[in-house]
Amino acid sequence: TMSVQYVHNQPEVVWLVIPGKASWLKEFFGVQMMVTNLAAPGFVLDHGSATLTVPAGLTLAPTATPQAATVTMPDINGGSSATASWILRGDTEGFYDLNATYAGSLEPFGDTITVEFVGSFAPAVTQRVNSAGEIAGDFQFNSITSAMRYQPGVGRVALPVPAGATQSIGTGINEIGTIVGRYSVGSGTFGAIWSAANQLTTLPPPPGTWSYSTPANINNSGTVCGYATRAIVGSDPQRAWRWTAKLGYEMLAQPAGIVSVCRDINASGQVGGHTEIAASVFRACVWNTDGTLTDLGTPAGTAQSYGLAINDAGAVCGTAGANDVPFAWTAATGMRVLPDFGPGLKAAAYDINNAGWILGWADTAPFETVPVVWDPAGNLHNIATLVDPVRFYFPGDYIVPITISDTNLIVVRGYDFTVSGDPMVLMFRIIAPSACATDLDGNASTGSTDLAVLLSAWGTAGAAGEDLDGDGVVGARDLAALLSAWGPCR
Repeated sequence: TMSVQYVHNQPEVVWLVIPGKASWLKEFFGVQMMVTNLAAPGFVLDHGSATLTVPAGLTLAPTATPQAATVTMPDINGGSSATASWILRGDTEGFYDLNATYAGSLEPFGDTITVEFVGSFAPAVTQRVNSAGEIAGDFQFNSITSAMRYQPGVGRVALPVPAGATQSIGTGINEIGTIVGRYSVGSGTFGAIWSAANQLTTLPPPPGTWSYSTPANINNSGTVCGYATRAIVGSDPQRAWRWTAKLGYEMLAQPAGIVSVCRDINASGQVGGHTEIAASVFRACVWNTDGTLTDLGTPAGTAQSYGLAINDAGAVCGTAGANDVPFAWTAATGMRVLPDFGPGLKAAAYDINNAGWILGWADTAPFETVPVVWDPAGNLHNIATLVDPVRFYFPGDYIVPITISDTNLIVVRGYDFTVSGDPMVLMFRIIAPSACATDLDGNASTGSTDLAVLLSAWGTAGAAGEDLDGDGVVGARDLAALLSAWGPCR
């Protein structure tokens, strides 16, 4: 088999060579992985490693020199190749599909080759994704805009709505799989919650004379944030709110003007968004759990800022200026402008996960927009150059990044030219370099999100390093290894 990967538009070819089919009990056979760097001589793939996924029924043969599923590969200069080899033993009769992956850095750029294509599905408007890969959004179902849940292996599922609803939209999802959104009946729009089993609970309207209310997101405790307005969204007053089943609505502080909007909520109940501090002057803000408001300010040289996402540590990302200056904010560092691709080029930060990865877009040239991520250290990475452009990006088309999960799964709206060239929802995973094998989310520590990644791959061969012991299946021994390494990488 052969696959092509692109890093900063420099191609590399990965060959997996199997001499014959593995179909006989106790047969030993060799497998080779060849990596060819098709870039110019000045580009070197270094710090590389090859990992063979060994399916159940096959094992690494007990050779004189012990084997490992992951082997170190030499540096590969532009125009040259390197090979990794394994010897496998057949333990169970059958036919097997083998796959292997290569990871390394392309110098002089230094980007680690760690972006993998996960999948795509038919057009939909997507909003949020959780660690299991479930997505909240909407799609056209029976010619009606309908709230949906996308489930890996299942596809798009329309969510139930009250009788008479003319449209519905899913806007947020938590790690449990609970979705929030809105539906419209008559002249009103109201909030809704769908359980992991797709059972509908409707929210009452917020106190006041609001005719339109939409949740934005929900945390694992079931606390929801959103905002309410009247007839015309964007023209009439808007008011942010926080809701729990026990306490009902809390209308959040609004220091001046007529606008406050919630965009996201974290595990502790902090709400991120923006508010009006004077007539037509907007500031990114955090509403704290005690109801107080923190004004996040603006980057130097800008007059407006808008918070778009908040993680469990209270870090916020968003945009400033004319929605074209990306920023990150923490209580410790304050407002920090994220790098872009050069003077006069625009960028925006849309979402942030608990490891500190930020998803957004940036212009590489006027009217050339690509999806990007900023890593936890603030370095900018162009996702479009890390994957096959035939699958992902076509110059001149606007690619819209949407959301990133705590397992570094990113969701974008784009085009898949290996299928039809029609608009698609595309999913990719960023596999960050790590100081330890059990750190599956790349935050230099083994913790709950790594556990979620491993459990989501249970019983499979694993696609992102979850098969820690290299036996071809994610299972109890991998779980034991992860739990024994709990805490910071050492």
